[in-house]
Amino acid sequence: MRLAIIAIFLVVLAGLSALFFGEQLGISRLGNTNNTTEVRVEVAEEGDLVESVSAPGWIEPVLQVALSAEVSAKVIEVLIDEGDAVTEGQLLVRLDDRELQADLKAAQARREGTQYGLNREETGLEARRRDLEFSQREVERVRALFESGDVSERELEQAESSFANAKTSVDTALIAVSSAETNLVSADADVGRLEALIDNTRVTAPMEGTIIMVAIEPGEVVTGSVNNPGTIMLKVADLNRMMMKAEVPESDVSKVSEEKPAKVFVNAYEDEDFVGTVTQVALERTRADDGNNIFLTEIELELQGRRLRSGLLSNTEIEIAAHRGVKVPYQAVLTKPLDELPKSLHDAPEVDEKKKRCPVVFVEQNGLAKAVAVRPGPSDLTHRIVESGVEPGARVITGPYKLLEILKDGDKVVISTEALGRPESQAATRKGPPGRRGRFW
Repeated sequence: MRLAIIAIFLVVLAGLSALFFGEQLGISRLGNTNNTTEVRVEVAEEGDLVESVSAPGWIEPVLQVALSAEVSAKVIEVLIDEGDAVTEGQLLVRLDDRELQADLKAAQARREGTQYGLNREETGLEARRRDLEFSQREVERVRALFESGDVSERELEQAESSFANAKTSVDTALIAVSSAETNLVSADADVGRLEALIDNTRVTAPMEGTIIMVAIEPGEVVTGSVNNPGTIMLKVADLNRMMMKAEVPESDVSKVSEEKPAKVFVNAYEDEDFVGTVTQVALERTRADDGNNIFLTEIELELQGRRLRSGLLSNTEIEIAAHRGVKVPYQAVLTKPLDELPKSLHDAPEVDEKKKRCPVVFVEQNGLAKAVAVRPGPSDLTHRIVESGVEPGARVITGPYKLLEILKDGDKVVISTEALGRPESQAATRKGPPGRRGRFW
């Protein structure tokens, strides 16, 4: 008796489970006698389809400048706030220049001393040159007298020795002048360097734009040098020109080129789409955070007066080719094992019997689901072209999606009046086609 009760309980439990999981699969049975399944359909039609490459990325200005400290000093005054519009040359930040001003005065004093030394050496050089000219004339006079026998050889030797000494004095004076000139150049460089550092304590806008980041406060000490910029103090950008930095997969980069049109979907603006144009495709591969190989691609956006913030996450569909043909919903194209399809389908030109699986769609004909072999073509976000197998006007079964996984040729179906003509693939909207979800989708 107990075994009989247990058996009855298991039968009831199995029935309830079948009913529950049937509902989970989205299958609605219209009556228990005819086993008819409610389905959604969309009428296949001939039309245009744009093939595209999907990629995630982020928004940033086409032109932005990070202003770094080029001198180590205390911040005296910050004259702008984030979001302020600025003009080229406008003073943004003042740094403490008192120590540099003192160094400049000392350098200017050293330069004056060096200039005085140079003037002195140049005066000495002129005197030595006059001595040399006199010695040269004296040698020529004594030599003429020696040749006429009016002076001795010793007097000629003395004149020639005086000339040699005068020449040596000129050479020495030339070296002294050259050294003084070098010292003056060095002193001038010190003065110029300090003047440049003092100029760097007045941070001005390098371009007209908007302050998008301020990272300093009065009283802070920033560090940096001319050759090694240090603390990033603020960023200014032209927010009238924005672009998307897209991470195009290595497998798709050969299809993407400059001037290609693109659609950009910013995650924070779900109700707005943006259009743009590819302006640059990286020549060098990089690695994304998830480890995939990518090529950074720049897409300049047509803002049409709209304002975007830098750093917003986004996705893009870069148009790579346009096609025309019979379109069906993307998810309606299935891959089924050949042994699950009717034998009559094996002779269809779209079927390759060397392969164990075949792409098919189900169409509704006279209340029955009919499997049709197809040759799939290119796709966009929601639809796929079938190059053969389906004619315009066919009522293609699009869902429920879980039903498509178990639907068989010859199953009885009835069209849902609520979803007639509506694509089932609600997931395949502007966020990307099935199986192509990006990092931020």
